[in-house]
Amino acid sequence: MGKTSEVVAVSPAGMTSLLPTLTRLMESKVPVIAVDYNFGDKVAASIISGNTAGGVALGNFLMSLLGPSARIVHIQAQLDLQSAVMRRNSFLNTCQRHQLEVVATLHARGSRRLARAEMAKFLGQGIAFNTVFAENDVMALGAADALKLKPPAVWPAILGFDGIDEAIAELRQGRLAATVMQKPREMGAKALEIAVKILRGQPFEKLTTILTHLLTPDNVDQLDSP
Repeated sequence: MGKTSEVVAVSPAGMTSLLPTLTRLMESKVPVIAVDYNFGDKVAASIISGNTAGGVALGNFLMSLLGPSARIVHIQAQLDLQSAVMRRNSFLNTCQRHQLEVVATLHARGSRRLARAEMAKFLGQGIAFNTVFAENDVMALGAADALKLKPPAVWPAILGFDGIDEAIAELRQGRLAATVMQKPREMGAKALEIAVKILRGQPFEKLTTILTHLLTPDNVDQLDSP
């Protein structure tokens, strides 16, 4: 913050670490645009991904795939990460509505390494399951890593979130059952659009939600379509 800025866009990985910087920006009267986090009235504008809709879509997809027989291992990211909380609550509420059972909750703080270790530890407990829901693709891939080392008789439905390239490749290979694709380019473009409006003194949206897209083996090939 050595130079004066007219508009600042921030995309926090965690709210706690950003608060001191955000406070200084607010005190300096610099308009702040939050990307992938809703800071409400603390900033000029927030742009978020459709995390709630994505969690609901995954829950409904699982119901259509396995029905009430689903037995879910839930791998959580950081407990205070806003996007993860939205994914978590919407998925679990949807599962509860469908009466789908969560048999274990693992904590991996968004890390592939921790997800792999926690999943390996869980596999040693001999608890029956047929689904893994991870709150991001990185942890879903970590769970898949552990399962590849100790393959079950029937490969579980692994559900991720983000739509990163490696997860999409695993989806094509049948090792992931679904992921929710975010649209970071659209979020960035929206942030730029709002920044221009702020500088020009034009009206702008206080809160923008960029919709997500559920990817499954049935529609993943559409990504290659023009």
